[in-house]
Parts: sequence; C-alpha cells; structure tokens
Amino acid sequence: MAVPISLFIFMGVILLISIFMAVKGTGIPSIFSSLISIMLAYIMSKIVINGTLIQNIGGVDGSGNIVQGTTVIQIESLSYILLFVGLFMVVILAVQVLREIKFRESQDIIELDI
Repeated sequence: MAVPISLFIFMGVILLISIFMAVKGTGIPSIFSSLISIMLAYIMSKIVINGTLIQNIGGVDGSGNIVQGTTVIQIESLSYILLFVGLFMVVILAVQVLREIKFRESQDIIELDI
C-alpha cells in the first residue's frame, strides 16, 4: 500500500503535537501521548525506509492530455531520526510512568472495585 506524502506530513504534524503534549503534560494523558508518539515514530520510520512513501505527479502535456505518475521517496536519514525520536519517547514514557507510580503511592488512594 502506498502512502501519499500529504498523509505522511499530516502524520508528522500529529507526531509533533503528541510529543509536545507528552513533554509538557502530566499524568495519564501525557502517558497516552507518549505511547501515541512512539507508535507514530516507528510507523513513519517503517514507511520511509520501505519505499511505500510516494509523491503523486500530474500535469498536462503539449497536446492537452493529462499525464499522471508517482515517484517513490526513500530517505534513510529521516528513518534514523524517527527511530531516535521513538527511543527518546520511550525514555520519556518510562520517566512519566515512574512519576505517576510515585504520585499514586504518596497519595495513599484506596480504590474500591465495584
């Protein structure tokens, strides 16, 4: 399955938003944002390296016919950058989970199962 570059850019924007929310936020929402950013980073890395990222090209030739084509985009260095972002977010996730555990222990909250 080919992934258009516009969808890949949209995924990149979602990745940046989730990274920002994970770093600036606290509690359970930041943990979920970290998980989302880890998944997106690794998925996007796989998309870039496998050659499934394409750019659609279209135009009109001299006789008025519509010409369409696709170009495969492979950027190995972008794949390494996304892998690094994924590893960084794993560290952030571990720190957030430890903070949440310490916070829950300090609150001495008794949860009732109904």
